[in-house]
Amino acid sequence: MTHVNYDCPEKFVPYINGCIEVLGLWKYPDLELTVVMEPTITGGAHGYCWGDTEEVEVEIATDKVAMDEVCLTIAHELIHAKQYASGVLDDMNWKGKCYRDTKYTELPWEEEAFKKEEEVMMKAIEIVRRKI
Repeated sequence: MTHVNYDCPEKFVPYINGCIEVLGLWKYPDLELTVVMEPTITGGAHGYCWGDTEEVEVEIATDKVAMDEVCLTIAHELIHAKQYASGVLDDMNWKGKCYRDTKYTELPWEEEAFKKEEEVMMKAIEIVRRKI
């Protein structure tokens, strides 16, 4: 079972776990997943994710961002976590093909994350509501 390190406010843990459940990230027995939330992160992005099939780190910015945007960013970055954990994303390679010179909006892993982020967010919120 995936091991999760939470470096975030406690109030976000149930939602993060909901996203993990929606994405099936619990099924990776050797995965070490770390979720860090900071007021601001390098580069001014809302979030980052990097890693490999054994270790993934997600970093989320919380300062000056609405709660729904934070939740959407968590979902987006955890989609990337699944991409790394499953091996389809490896640095700038997607399913074995290099995309180093591709525009951000045309990167296949970003296209997938933007396509799925709202659905993952809504399903995770529903999971949290059912557990209350």
